[in-house]
Amino acid sequence: MSGALPMVALVTLLELLGVLIFRKYVAVLAPDVRRTVMAWAILILAGLMEIVWLVALKNSDGFANTLHGVLSIAVSWVSFFMLAYALKFIPAGTAYAVWTGCGAAGGAVAGMLLFGEGRNALRVASITLIVIGVLGIRLGDQHAAAAG
Repeated sequence: MSGALPMVALVTLLELLGVLIFRKYVAVLAPDVRRTVMAWAILILAGLMEIVWLVALKNSDGFANTLHGVLSIAVSWVSFFMLAYALKFIPAGTAYAVWTGCGAAGGAVAGMLLFGEGRNALRVASITLIVIGVLGIRLGDQHAAAAG
């Protein structure tokens, strides 16, 4: 389980690099569009942070491993505050669905890859349905904004 901490650090570093690279391409947009795009990027990162804290929580062994326990709490707070920021620019129902969908689907995939949880067609299909549902909510939100 000690190998999970470098994995958590790597995922966090990749998320940070993604934000820095993303900012380069967003700088050319109008300010209101830029805020919305960045809010979506922050929301997706918040969803990915859900996976990080879940892995850290699992590795804490019921908080017996203090470092992983504290890490899971810290990352969950960061994820929560990122969601709170995204809610300033994204409708609440859409933001929450995306945040929890990323965490649920990503957590299930992390469980299969890192913890040897079952991999079968039904499980993969269910994860796929979560992703399709999140995309559907996002596209429905775009469609409603364009129509209204």
